[in-house]
Amino acid sequence: MKNKERRNHLNLILQRSFCIFFLLVIQFTYSVSYGQTQTLTIHESNKTVKEILNIIEKNSEMIFFYTDNDVDLMRKVTLDVNNQTVPKILEELFKNSNTFFRIDGRQVFIAKKPNVVNQKTKPEKKNTKVTGTVKDETNQSVI
Repeated sequence: MKNKERRNHLNLILQRSFCIFFLLVIQFTYSVSYGQTQTLTIHESNKTVKEILNIIEKNSEMIFFYTDNDVDLMRKVTLDVNNQTVPKILEELFKNSNTFFRIDGRQVFIAKKPNVVNQKTKPEKKNTKVTGTVKDETNQSVI
């Protein structure tokens, strides 16, 4: 009788563990893909970036993280998007700016793009011919 009770108890624990694991997998899948699937329509003219981010936060479950010094929040923009995902909206919002974003579940991290040396701004290499004689302390040619 004790073995049967023990087996039933183990089966109950396994069933509950499986249910908890299954719910966690569903929750994780939902949180990772949420920002990639939800669509928004935004028609705003002459608004600041900060106002647009507030609109997105209000109409979605996304949360934005940024440092005020890294993002030009007062830049005026016009945004006209229909049924677009949050990543597409942010791409439109930050195009032609020095800002990038990364989405992790419902969290959006916004920062300044790292400085990259542009090929056009690199100084050109000039071919310079150097001639002469290398001498040591006794004024003898080394080469």
